[in-house]
Parts: sequence; structure tokens; C-alpha cells
Amino acid sequence: MLHFNLSESGGSLEGPLTRHTVTLLNKNKFSALLKKDKVVLDLSKVTKVDTAGLAWLIFIIEQANFNSCNLSFVNLSSDLMKLAKLCSVDTFLPIVQYNTAKFSN
Repeated sequence: MLHFNLSESGGSLEGPLTRHTVTLLNKNKFSALLKKDKVVLDLSKVTKVDTAGLAWLIFIIEQANFNSCNLSFVNLSSDLMKLAKLCSVDTFLPIVQYNTAKFSN
């Protein structure tokens, strides 16, 4: 199950970000969150990601831009970065930092 946790700086996702879970996310929580001027979304606890999860992140970027919200992602997993590169969308992701320790295999 995917959980969204609010924090003072934004929020975090915890669990699998997949086609089975993105439809369960509460749109109202994210709409309210993206009304802020600046939001940081921590992805360190995302355990699995697929193309639907990646598409959802791109959708959130679009919504943030629409709302003039400065959205940033932090702590992306190596799997998410690999998928984004494979899909040629890695340059679209507003990454502030990512955990380079997770890139070591």
C-alpha cells in the first residue's frame, strides 16, 4: 500500500509507486499541497516504481507548474532514476538531491 505523509516542507511517499497504487492516492491532499509556494517531496521510502508511478510524478510536476508551486523531489532510488533515464524523462524531474549511496550496487 502506498502512503502519503504530509510534513512541514511538503511530504513523502512510502511504499510501491505503481499502476496498482497511484489510483489510490488522495487527489485532494495533493491539490492542497501544491497550493504552497514551495514543496519538497521525499521519495526515499518508495519501495518499487513502474512507468505508471513515473507518469504520476510527471503529472504532479505539471500540476505544480500550473499552480506556480516550486516542486522538488529528494532521495530518488536508483530504480526510479534508471527508469526515468530509460524513458528519457530524467531531465524533467526537479531533483534537488538524491541519495547517491543507493546507486552503489
